[in-house]
Amino acid sequence: MCVLTPRGGETHRSRIDLPQPRGPDERDPSRLARVRAVLRATAPYREPVTLTSNPPVTLAGADFARRVVAGSGLTTPGAVLLGATLVGIGAMADLVFGDSLSFGFATMFVLASAAMALTLRIRSLATAVIAPPLLFALATMAAAKVTGQVDGSRALALDTATTLALSAPVLFGGTALAAVVAVVRLIISFVRR
Repeated sequence: MCVLTPRGGETHRSRIDLPQPRGPDERDPSRLARVRAVLRATAPYREPVTLTSNPPVTLAGADFARRVVAGSGLTTPGAVLLGATLVGIGAMADLVFGDSLSFGFATMFVLASAAMALTLRIRSLATAVIAPPLLFALATMAAAKVTGQVDGSRALALDTATTLALSAPVLFGGTALAAVVAVVRLIISFVRR
């Protein structure tokens, strides 16, 4: 006795007569074929699986872009990680070719600020304005420590403050760009509602 549950129907019981072996040691290959045939004939219908030619990475990228446009996006930790990664790449590139943070770091900082503001969730857009200056300060402290230019916490604090003051145009530019992108995204979000 076998219980079958069709899709969208009621449960019903039906009897499936399977061929029985003739003896305990008898292994008949045709018996296996008959059992499979009976099971195929009585099995419920299953939807065929459609395989697409699009690779999963392409679909994931398109899905992420659609979610960002639709108003969802990265969480605050995800956006901070994205920004820290981009700023870190710029800082490492500058430190490989010199002893201080310069054009590569500044460029990556502005790009990171814009990327964070573009990819954050609408409800987390305040992070897009708060995080860039903090990332900038942390990157300058890390660069001063890595290059060995300072000894002690007081010298580190003074070096960080000096670097922030001398790099104010880049710092303000990246933060202002993030603020403009965040405000535009908020306006678009309110208009869509």
